[in-house]
Amino acid sequence: MRHFKLAAPCALLALAASADVRLKGFVGERLDGCIRNCVEQKDDRYLTDPFKAKSEIRWWRTEFWGKWMQSARPFADYADSAALREKMARSAAAIAATQEPNGYIGDYRPENRDRLHWDVWGHKYTLLGLLEAHRASGDAK
Repeated sequence: MRHFKLAAPCALLALAASADVRLKGFVGERLDGCIRNCVEQKDDRYLTDPFKAKSEIRWWRTEFWGKWMQSARPFADYADSAALREKMARSAAAIAATQEPNGYIGDYRPENRDRLHWDVWGHKYTLLGLLEAHRASGDAK
């Protein structure tokens, strides 16, 4: 019997191809419920709206979209959820549509971008989220 030390809750899904793994019993039921009731039901507009508004002056919010995408993709694969993949594609398109001509994707006002260094954290998770959207859909946009 092999034992694995899991670094993150989703790490179990990374141990094998999603088509090869299906959890049963209590843990499987709980995971299926989490995917169905949390990940699939997440209002992605709540996560993408800050990118459209570009009104942030002090805090950070853009990391949360990327973190949701990082969890959604392995769950979409595990559950073979076309609905979740479609939501991810729509959400990624909404984020990509907010990119400015200079390449900026974020929620800070232009006058605050040079002073607030948390923006790089948001960029990191936004890019990771876009990579997950690409992995889920194969769409290069």
